Amino acid sequence: MPELNKHIRERRRPQEDISTDNSENNEMFGLDNQIREHQENLDGNVENDEIKIRNLKKILDNIVTYRRVANILETSPAFKSHSHISKELRYFSDRLLDA
Repeated sequence: MPELNKHIRERRRPQEDISTDNSENNEMFGLDNQIREHQENLDGNVENDEIKIRNLKKILDNIVTYRRVANILETSPAFKSHSHISKELRYFSDRLLDA
């Protein structure tokens, strides 16, 4: 009977010692590299998104600046005969907005 109890304890031991560390399984299936690459991609995407947001903000600031300058040029008496400058600024700001 003691041998049977020992056998039962040995069979239960692996189930009781279940660990959450899956590094052996990951290595066996080659998942470590995939997990690492995925994490690097996520980090890179976050950085890229931050850069895109900063660049978009700069572009929008420039669009507003171009339109303000166009308004100033239209109302300025010195540039009454040069209205094409303000039209070009508005056209360029519209092109930036479309892009």
